[in-house]
Formats: sequence, structure tokens, C-alpha cells
Amino acid sequence: MAIEQRYIDDVVNGIKTEKHLEATLNWKLEDIERLIRDREQYYTVKEEIKKDKRGKVKYDEHGKPKTRLLNPSRGDLKLLQKRIAYRILARLPLPDYIKGGVKGTNNIVNGRAHLGKNHKFKTDMKDFYPSIHPDRVYGMFIRVGFSSGVATLLTHLTTHNYQLPQGTPTSPYIANLIFIPADLKIAEFCQSHQITYTRFVDDLVFSSQVDFEEHTNILLNFIIDEGFAVGSGKTYYKLGKMDITGTSVGQNEVTTTKDFHALLADPSISAASTAGRLQYKARVKRTNKKIVRPPNRPAAIKINDTAPQDPPF
Repeated sequence: MAIEQRYIDDVVNGIKTEKHLEATLNWKLEDIERLIRDREQYYTVKEEIKKDKRGKVKYDEHGKPKTRLLNPSRGDLKLLQKRIAYRILARLPLPDYIKGGVKGTNNIVNGRAHLGKNHKFKTDMKDFYPSIHPDRVYGMFIRVGFSSGVATLLTHLTTHNYQLPQGTPTSPYIANLIFIPADLKIAEFCQSHQITYTRFVDDLVFSSQVDFEEHTNILLNFIIDEGFAVGSGKTYYKLGKMDITGTSVGQNEVTTTKDFHALLADPSISAASTAGRLQYKARVKRTNKKIVRPPNRPAAIKINDTAPQDPPF
């Protein structure tokens, strides 16, 4: 059994045949196969220019605007991906330390998890989505109990250009599931060393009441050993307050960051943007007046780490 029986959703666990997949998605197999054959026409390419929080274009060391490539899906493929996301992927349980791309959590909840911890360490993964090859996606579906045939169909429906595309309904769920083998190793190590761990998509944060700086290379190696690259520019260890996923986390409360306050005071920013930020500031402040409890999700998932020997990609 790929996941402990008490964590298995009966619908997901039962998807061993194409007919069961048809019933789950309410989509005929012949139409699924047609979408796979023609899937190139259902993706668009959007090159998005990166901007800072003031809306100004970011430039690289050569003076060229920084960009990110998005491949959102459209039409019937997007509709089918939504069904895959909500009827299949969202029903697979995740550990409660995963805070990004999960209903009931957000960046503020992620920050609050590290309240009262004086020693903090954070890092992120470079090119997280583009580094996820279809064979990883196929292997994930196999590990969580799908048949090879169903895993192959779902992989074709959710990957594009030999990677996990940015901008589709399924990619956030798949990215979380792909990283679980590394999550489990990290969480086990952190539990044995009194370290709190959370992950918000590709941002990993660690905190403790005791100094754990000597363990940071071990934590980074858990990421690297799983075939992911670490973004060195955002990797550092710190005492006291730390900015964590858009919040400033101290001993007793979560607040908005200094950069955020500077944006509020900037007269060049539109009134609409400022109004939105004021609402966000009030929301952050309100969380300090109540206990934010994570949704009732399992603390751990046991996964069979045996990867398929010959993925069809």
C-alpha cells in the first residue's frame, strides 16, 4: 500500500482503470485521449516581465528585463485539469507543515507557525516548477496508488514541454505532492532536533528556541539530494525577527514588513493599491488577536519510495 490505509481516499485509491478515471472525471476516455493528442493547442505562452513591489521593472546583470515564462492552459484542457485538481489531487492528504497551495492556509498562517522561535533559517528552491520532469509526476502517481495506465494519462494531461507548467490548475497540487519524499525526511530530522518546519510552495522555513545553525547544511542537502536546486540569494540564518512569506515574524506577533510600510508611505503608488495593502495590514493585525489553527490534516504521509523502473517519458 502506497499510503497508510487511514489516509487513503476511497475514490483516489480506486482509480486503477481507465473506466474508473472516466467516472471520476465524468469525461469519456476517447475525449481524454483526444485532448492528450492535441494538447499543444490548449496551452498559451505568456512571458511576464518581473516587477518589484512598486511596479518597476526588474533588470538582470546585463540590463535586460527579468521575465518569467507562464504556460496557462485553456478551453477543455483547463476544464479537465480543474476536475483532476479538485476531484483527485485535492483529495490526497498533505502533512500540516505544507502551507502553500492548500485550502485553509495562507502566507500569514505560515508566518505564525514560527512565532516565539528566536533562531530562524529560510531558503527557497530555484526554478521549482520547471525542474519537475514528467517522469517525476508519473512516479508520484504510482507512489500514491494509481495504476501505470492511469498515471500515464494523468501525467500527459498535467505536464507540458517536459516540465510542470506554471499557470495551470493542477500544478500547485502536483508540486506539493512531488516534494513530499523530501518533506518527510526534513520533518523527521526537524522533529528530532526541536525545529519547526513549514513549506510555502518553494519557500522553506525553519525555526527553533535553540541554536541549530550547525544543522543548516544538512537541511539544504535534503533538498539537493532530491534533485532540486537551492536559491542561494534567499538562504540565510538569523536571530530575532525574520521576514517570512510577506510577514515579519517576531516573538509574540506577526506584523507587516518594513518594505510593506515603505510601500504604504510611497505617494507614487496608486490609491487602489494602497487601499488593498491597508486591508491586508488589517488582516495581519487581526490574526494576532485569535489563535489560527491549521486544518485537520494528517501530520505525516508514508510513501513507497520505490520509483517505477521505466517511466514512459
